[in-house]
Order: sequence, then structure tokens, then C-alpha cells
Amino acid sequence: MSPLRKLVREVNRIGTGLRKQLWLLRKKKRLQSSTRD
Repeated sequence: MSPLRKLVREVNRIGTGLRKQLWLLRKKKRLQSSTRD
């Protein structure tokens, strides 16, 4: 496997993790705002 291919896979893995964290944060915020109403 070429180093470039490996790098792309790393970036994709990190990107997926970040997206999941953002989604969880948004979900948490929505839960907080709904309980405040």
C-alpha cells in the first residue's frame, strides 16, 4: 500500500470521528434546549 493511500485512510478515519462528535454535540444541545422549554 502506498503512503499516500495510507494518509487518505487516516484523514477519512479522523474526519468520521469528528463528524460523529459534532453530531453528538448537536444532539446534546437539542436535548438541553428541549428540556428548557
